[in-house]
Amino acid sequence: MKTFVTEVITELDKTVDGEKWAELFVNRRMECFRRYSNGLITSTTPGAEYFQIVLDCLNGKEWKEEGEYGNNFRKIISLNRA
Repeated sequence: MKTFVTEVITELDKTVDGEKWAELFVNRRMECFRRYSNGLITSTTPGAEYFQIVLDCLNGKEWKEEGEYGNNFRKIISLNRA
């Protein structure tokens, strides 16, 4: 997961066209969900910073969102931390 997220961050950083950036972001977010979420649904709280937040959490940062969605996010991170 860490490799995938790092590659997506790089890809998004290189995309300057806003419309193409948004399309790329949505496509990669769906791909990330399909590959790594194991059916766990999270909130949209991370927004456009989603991939950076995932990388930060994979590297040890604690996600503090409360409730089921926050718990699901922490589960996804713990399942994919390597």
